[in-house]
Amino acid sequence: MAINKAAENGGGTVFINEGTFTFTEEIQLKKGVRLQGVGENKTVLRFSKTGSGIFLNLEGSNKIEGITFEYIGTETPEEAEASPVKAI
Repeated sequence: MAINKAAENGGGTVFINEGTFTFTEEIQLKKGVRLQGVGENKTVLRFSKTGSGIFLNLEGSNKIEGITFEYIGTETPEEAEASPVKAI
């Protein structure tokens, strides 16, 4: 994964294109890695996960910009679609 590659190189920016990307596992954002999306509601990271509800783990000094996060969890897809968790 690009996040791990950036961390191996001492940090850096991982660019995420416009689109909606669905994850079922937690993302580990390593120290010194920055996530950069295209903009609010343009780059969407959607997490569909049951259990603890942890979908992003920050492991140090990080920066996240231009990304909307959505969490589906145990809600119905319609409920999750109606209320994104946070836009950064």
